[in-house]
Amino acid sequence: GCGTAAELPIHPLCSLYDAAYASHFSYDPERFTAAMEAADVGDFDEDEELEFKVSGVTVELSLKFIVCTESAQKVSAARYITSALTELGYNVTLYEYSWDDYYYALYNGLYDMYYGEIMLTADFDLSDLLDYGGAANYSRGYTLRYADAISAYLGSGTEEERRENFDLMCQLIAEDAYITAVCFEKRQVLTHRGTVSGINATRYNSFNAFQDWTIELT
Repeated sequence: GCGTAAELPIHPLCSLYDAAYASHFSYDPERFTAAMEAADVGDFDEDEELEFKVSGVTVELSLKFIVCTESAQKVSAARYITSALTELGYNVTLYEYSWDDYYYALYNGLYDMYYGEIMLTADFDLSDLLDYGGAANYSRGYTLRYADAISAYLGSGTEEERRENFDLMCQLIAEDAYITAVCFEKRQVLTHRGTVSGINATRYNSFNAFQDWTIELT
């Protein structure tokens, strides 16, 4: 209940979200396995772990997956992903780091996969994630096609043009980028009725002005 699942880099409740297209990227172990086999990934030495071939040479496949321990929900999600990949035969080791260690590994590229979070602006500008030198482009993956697609989407003049450009941007990111959407985080305050008054939550802080809350314990 801490997030809304999404296969595309925009909230599923947004009118631009194409659920039919997004369904092509929903979790499907059989389709995933078929794609890996097509990429010449398999258990070639019959050790119950997957390998890949480079110029006919078999190379062991080992993945370092990192997550920050400051969020129990993110750790839980990363453990689930690790378990799912392990069941498919991938040698994945999950490293649960403190924030400082996590950021160091992330910034210096000391990982194969990472589970992270970014706060997007209301226009869903993905430049920080995909532009050259973007503040959150930790994979260092870049192509002018990303910048052009994002720029076309943000510069759309009409709703029809905006939807068309968004679809093109999503297709490029979903099929080519080094990142994938997992979910959009929910932030909420749950209390018993009549227990708390004076709540003034904002989009950035559910506990805004906490000192001004009144809590009645009975």
